[in-house]
Amino acid sequence: MEVPEVYAQTLSRVGLIAESRWESELGRVHTMPTDADKQRIVDSAAEGARTWFKGEMAREEGAFVPLEETLDQAWAARRIARNLPAGSIRRNDQLAEVDPLIIGQAITFDVTLLSTNNLGTIRHEPINAWVTSTFGRNRHLLYVPDETLQELSNCDREQTYEWTIAYGA
Repeated sequence: MEVPEVYAQTLSRVGLIAESRWESELGRVHTMPTDADKQRIVDSAAEGARTWFKGEMAREEGAFVPLEETLDQAWAARRIARNLPAGSIRRNDQLAEVDPLIIGQAITFDVTLLSTNNLGTIRHEPINAWVTSTFGRNRHLLYVPDETLQELSNCDREQTYEWTIAYGA
């Protein structure tokens, strides 16, 4: 499942990545395309990437399911985001602005686990302790990717190796 804010952020970043690649490529071209032509190419690449991502999210056999929140869920997620433990989110960069909302949505939707390698702005330990004590969960919410694989495979190394071989590339 993909909480709404993760979906929105990913959709935006997929487009930005495509734009960036084409801007770099077109920056090396000094003949033929006008600046307006270059901008149309960059915009089209970004829109194509976003369309692809939306299509992948809509596939029934896809790995992820975007969650749609009701108004009550939206309010609950934002209330949780405002009440995270002091110091659990380092608010020193722009990316940290959405972290509390993603955590709030994960709690609201009762997501089994939230896998993130974001240790720069999110302090996992205090959030996991708070979620356990406040919401009565019997397991952590936040996991780094290695912990995620261990949790999902029930610490079965062979299963982890099979997944790595099958999907690692």
